[in-house]
Amino acid sequence: MSPAPSRRSAARPVRLPLLPTALALALLLAATALRAYHFNEWPPGLSHDEAINGIDALRLLRTGVIPLYTRDGRPEPLFRFAQTLTIALVGPTRFGLRLASLYTGVLSVAAAIRAGRHFAPRGSKARRWIGLLAGGTLAVMVGHIHLSRVAYRAILLPLAILLFSDAFLDGVETSRRRSFALAGLWLAVTALSYTAGLIVIGVAGSGIALYLLAGLMDGRRPGADAPLRTRWLNTLAFGLAFLLAVSPLIGMLIIQPELYSRAQEVGGATFLSQPEVWLGRFRDTWAMIHRVGDINPQYNVAQTPLLHTVPLYGLLLLGLAGCLLRPRRPASWLAVALLIGGLLPVMLSNEIPHGLRITDAYAALPLLIAASADPLLWLAGRLSHPDAGRALRTGWALAMAGVLTWAGVRSARIYSDYFQSDPRWGDGGAISALSWFFETRRLAVAGMIAEQEGVIYLPLSEAAHPALRYFTAASHPRVVTFATTFEAGPEGRLELPSGEFLIPPSAEGATTFVAFMPDGRLVLLPRFDGETLEGLDGALAASGRRIQDAQGELAATVVTYPPDGGSLTVGSAPAHGAGVNFDNQVSLTGWDGPETLPDQGGEIEVTLYFAPGPQRRRDLSVFTQLWTVSLERVASGPQLLLHRWLYPPGEWEEGDIVPLTTTLPVPGGLEPGAYRLAVGLLDYRSERLPVIGLDGLPVSDAAIAGTLKLPRSAPVSTEGMIPASARFEDEIELLGYRITDPAGQPVESLSPGQPVLVTLFWRALRRPAEDYTIFLHLHDGTGELVAQNDSQPEGGQYPTGIWDAGEIVSTTHPLTPPPDSEGPFTLYTGLYRWPDLERLAVTQDGEAREDRRATLAAVP
Repeated sequence: MSPAPSRRSAARPVRLPLLPTALALALLLAATALRAYHFNEWPPGLSHDEAINGIDALRLLRTGVIPLYTRDGRPEPLFRFAQTLTIALVGPTRFGLRLASLYTGVLSVAAAIRAGRHFAPRGSKARRWIGLLAGGTLAVMVGHIHLSRVAYRAILLPLAILLFSDAFLDGVETSRRRSFALAGLWLAVTALSYTAGLIVIGVAGSGIALYLLAGLMDGRRPGADAPLRTRWLNTLAFGLAFLLAVSPLIGMLIIQPELYSRAQEVGGATFLSQPEVWLGRFRDTWAMIHRVGDINPQYNVAQTPLLHTVPLYGLLLLGLAGCLLRPRRPASWLAVALLIGGLLPVMLSNEIPHGLRITDAYAALPLLIAASADPLLWLAGRLSHPDAGRALRTGWALAMAGVLTWAGVRSARIYSDYFQSDPRWGDGGAISALSWFFETRRLAVAGMIAEQEGVIYLPLSEAAHPALRYFTAASHPRVVTFATTFEAGPEGRLELPSGEFLIPPSAEGATTFVAFMPDGRLVLLPRFDGETLEGLDGALAASGRRIQDAQGELAATVVTYPPDGGSLTVGSAPAHGAGVNFDNQVSLTGWDGPETLPDQGGEIEVTLYFAPGPQRRRDLSVFTQLWTVSLERVASGPQLLLHRWLYPPGEWEEGDIVPLTTTLPVPGGLEPGAYRLAVGLLDYRSERLPVIGLDGLPVSDAAIAGTLKLPRSAPVSTEGMIPASARFEDEIELLGYRITDPAGQPVESLSPGQPVLVTLFWRALRRPAEDYTIFLHLHDGTGELVAQNDSQPEGGQYPTGIWDAGEIVSTTHPLTPPPDSEGPFTLYTGLYRWPDLERLAVTQDGEAREDRRATLAAVP
């Protein structure tokens, strides 16, 4: 390593050379032009992840809640702070959200200019020109241009890596402690920007190790670059700056050990378990550099490789060779290590190519191309005539300018051609790729919502989509609930005004809606009843009109309902109450949905209703499950963030009742009977919130919200029934009974010690309010109770609470008269509530029975 130069006098003014400075400014203007041309149009709309970043930035701007502790698989929050600033400056628009990326992309080009200088000797005039080569390379890379036009946090990574490289290399060259501290700071920024940046920590660690090892090898020899003690102090400054800046991420990891679980989920290979695929994965990943890039338009355009011209790829190979031939130069091993580290996140993933996970390469490739000037510097240093060296450098500069200009023109043409075409996606080009990835259909829906002067109704599932919510944030910034907006009428119904219903194709059959009001409020509504939904479906079929997005894809079907301009009414309370307290943060007040399950399997939609509790609330997730009566799980619904992007729990107000729609799969082949709808909540650490009992103590980590019924496929046969009519509190009617032996043969008399089966036949007059227990009493000839059977129908599998009005149900009860008993015997039956054992009132033969038992018959 060369000796550190003397420090420049503080009184000496810094003079920038005119031509390189002018060219650097021109390069930055060109980079800006490539990134800003049609900025608000290409790409159109927003992708799902962009919208999430925008909503988080809006939330930070509106509430001051820092988006750190969330379960959305995006652990690095830093870039959202930059987006908050641009949204505050411009407003909640696509332009305002993506402006932070544009600034970051241009700054990255400037950082590449600085970092590229280190491939020429310190003090050499060539440093500025080599820096321009690095910056120019990044300026014309199609993938980086695209990331500068979309709102992904990964755009911050190349900037952070380049600034780290510049500061670290400057520190090694000059032994300035300030540079090492800056390097530690920028290394922390890489970790706080995007998950792929974590690999740079390993690169930096190896760099520090080599820096210290060089100090040990130099020892105390005269002319050493820096004493070992100085190197240790520099390393300490580096480490302290890094730890201080990265401490928020360390705190997150302590609280959320599974913070990077998303990175593990997308991992498809490890070097230990699959060494046989190294070469294949390396080949496929390396192909992203020069042959074919990601097809996904969220991260790249037209499958363009990272280096899209042959000269650029040739310069890369030349620079890579130069770095390998000069391994002692710090910039050489750093650039090579960054390239290897940049390829690893893609090589280890389950998706190759991937234009976002290779973001590290946008820092490494410009540095390696800057190293391609090594042959020029070597040759120029050996020319004896100054004019020859000057001519060589001028020719090289013109050649590089031509390479970069041609690459820039090609980039502009590729980009404009792609977004002026109609790229298709799916089997046979089923849909526009721009519609699919950039949510232009939802953009069209949001545009209609903003333009309408009346009420617009939209399915809740659509309104809660991150893209739709961000698109409507400017026109309808405030979210409220029906409980604090509308007053229920005398019959407990809400009266809603007529309006335009927008039904996107993905939400056909929706049951729960929101209302976009003319005053800018977005109102969460309860589930519509069957009659209202049937009328809406009829209106859609009769007079619905279609709206399309800019690509011609169907965005929604629109209809005015009620068509006569009158009002529509919906219930103000859920059909099924729940009253479940989750850790005093949120309560489940009830649910709406079908009470029966499809007998062939399938899926049902359930609307859950939540209310805020007294404790502070963070982001929560909801899960639903289907249990048997014995509490065995048979199915699980999707785990949903509780309106994380629409109306997160931390923003709920007193009096709110917040609906959430979810789906519950129903497997085929289930036994007919009762099943339990179980609901639970997870906090941001994926830990279940406890259900709090009436005594204030936790009782479980999930709650039974209600009971669902899988009906029998065939009606009950009453063949052989002996009539015996009785009514139980106008809920259940006893029709008769049948006595058989265990083999099913009719029994006309009871024998002591011989078991029999007594089958009772019931008919529900209406759906019973509770799950009652059936009792069967056997009295002997003296009137003494000698045998009895108390049980839920079918062992609880078919409880009375699921009996439908008019349904006939049979229950079977085993009885055995004691061996010493004597007839004639008499059978009695009835029902009681558990656990207070209160019997239901009985009317038989027009008279109320005082003992609340129905007499079946005297059996000899």
